[in-house]
Amino acid sequence: MSSNWSALHAKLVRSVNRHSNIGRFNTLTAAHPELDDFCDPGHLLGWLHGPDGLAEEKNVALAALLRTATSGGTDADLATELLILALWPGLSTVRRRMRVAGGMDLDVLDGELFGRLTVAILKADAEVIRRVAATLLRNVERDLRRSEWQPSRRAECDVPLEALAQTLRAPEPDRRDALRGHMVAALGDDGHLLFDVHVVGLSQKEAAGRHGLAHEAARKRCQRTWARLMKLSEPMSR
Repeated sequence: MSSNWSALHAKLVRSVNRHSNIGRFNTLTAAHPELDDFCDPGHLLGWLHGPDGLAEEKNVALAALLRTATSGGTDADLATELLILALWPGLSTVRRRMRVAGGMDLDVLDGELFGRLTVAILKADAEVIRRVAATLLRNVERDLRRSEWQPSRRAECDVPLEALAQTLRAPEPDRRDALRGHMVAALGDDGHLLFDVHVVGLSQKEAAGRHGLAHEAARKRCQRTWARLMKLSEPMSR
């Protein structure tokens, strides 16, 4: 486990174990009979990661965390962090496969995995998903591979990116919504990020928080994508 990956994990562990969260953990578990046997986050996570208990029982517990995470309630952020930690071994397996595939800076990869899992949890339909861990982890890996490892997908973006680079040179205020849509169509999730930084005027740290990304991952994604746009726009200014 790299130092950055370890640091992300340690930060989550500290967060769920803060004194202010212990009381919230008791409130969360009291609201879900399937979680009521656990006295603290470590107890719950130890059981989820350990050999005891049936897979179906653990899936029921994960489903309870997912429902809380997507509820928008006061315990949603704690449930999200607990769910990320519960899925950490599986996420680490995805990370190893991505490292073998190559093509991405390791720090960026770590931030992408963490951010994409967070977003996947918050956007999930908890009433539809049946196998929580398998579904969330599969979706994260699939989306990451599509965004970074498919040359044909990147090639398809060449024409819209040229148009986008030209548009970015002089965006009109009344075309902000259209511009965001254009950027997202050309760049996927990076379009939202770039729009918030270079058009809305958010800092990279603020944009990272809005999109569930680590600050460093957002910074590198902005730099990489902006550099591509500027390279495309160079011939237009000659």
